[in-house]
Amino acid sequence: MAIDPQLLEQFEALAPVGEEGRARMAPMLKSTTYRTGAQIVREGDEGDACYLLAEGRVVVTKNLNFTGKSLLSAQVARAIEDLRGGSVVYALSANGGKTWTTVAAGKDVLFAYTGADLRLKVSFTNKSLDPLSLMGVLVSYKTK
Repeated sequence: MAIDPQLLEQFEALAPVGEEGRARMAPMLKSTTYRTGAQIVREGDEGDACYLLAEGRVVVTKNLNFTGKSLLSAQVARAIEDLRGGSVVYALSANGGKTWTTVAAGKDVLFAYTGADLRLKVSFTNKSLDPLSLMGVLVSYKTK
């Protein structure tokens, strides 16, 4: 199903494209529905698509490729969120995703377990047709 250009107006990231650009872009986009638990992309895949969440929930995980000393703490230091009634939940793992700790942006997670494989998980939930966006996520950490 084609995308209505007016829907694209709601995404701040597309504002610089202008009305004419969004109108040209809309016919090239398509609406897709994924089943629960479907893997949409894998880390390391070529970035050949942009996904805009209109409704539902999606979980994104990022291997931060940290190897070395044991992690003491970490935090989602910065995130620019445009949630429009939806929600985003951050979780951090120091042991490669075996154990996750939910954290609010700007708050430290003190890891109760030893690990040197830092990962970030972001869960988006959208119950309306208003688009969500998240940009500029910065994760900081401290080691032993």
